[in-house]
Amino acid sequence: RHAKAHGASAIAAMAPSFFRPISTIALANTMALVANEVPGLPFYYYHIPHMTNVAFSDGMMGLTRAFESIGVVNYAGVKYTGLYINQGLADATELHNYDSGKFEVLSGREEIMLGTLSMGITGNVGSQFNVLGDLYNYFRDTYLKGDLSKARKLQALCTSFMDVWKSNVEPGMDGFKNAVNLIPSISVGDARY
Repeated sequence: RHAKAHGASAIAAMAPSFFRPISTIALANTMALVANEVPGLPFYYYHIPHMTNVAFSDGMMGLTRAFESIGVVNYAGVKYTGLYINQGLADATELHNYDSGKFEVLSGREEIMLGTLSMGITGNVGSQFNVLGDLYNYFRDTYLKGDLSKARKLQALCTSFMDVWKSNVEPGMDGFKNAVNLIPSISVGDARY
């Protein structure tokens, strides 16, 4: 309700990571508590299983069907950051094509953007866009214009920037802040676990 009162055009939520849901229908019922608070706003599920430890074998298609079965009318799609597990890319593609493309799938993995684009998933949400937005837009436009050879090179270039923010940090630490701190006049603090 707070989001709607302040002009949000959509809302999103991820699974609880403490007292995690134990099944797809439990996850759907949990997310419905959020979605149903503002039925006039599109609701997106943020699927990030490597952080929440919530993923089920029936994937996002299972969750979508569960939302349909319990009547979550404002479910609009998913930010799919779990593309590496549970047949993620296949699941995301199936959802993208389900019911004539009714639900939006936003890729949350910049390093496989070319793969998601080739599957028809053109929406992307990721941390690197904060610092490399122009490069990623150029990459996306290059692909959409049909220059696959150049798009492959741009994907490799974009992915190489991940090495920068992964460098000089201990294993398990997110070093993205290191890259952001390279921008003059922006300080976001030290990388953390």
